[in-house]
Amino acid sequence: MAKFIIVKCKCGNEQKVFGAPAMSVKCRVCNELLATATGGKAALSGKYVKDAE
Repeated sequence: MAKFIIVKCKCGNEQKVFGAPAMSVKCRVCNELLATATGGKAALSGKYVKDAE
């Protein structure tokens, strides 16, 4: 079962991201790429912080 995770961007923004996204996810603040869809687990460009509750 896929879960949500918290990913930190280079700009310092922490954003909740689905662990297995269907499309790329960008930072809401600076538009930097945070996660790329791979057909399974996300390929993270940002830093993994923790699992979201």
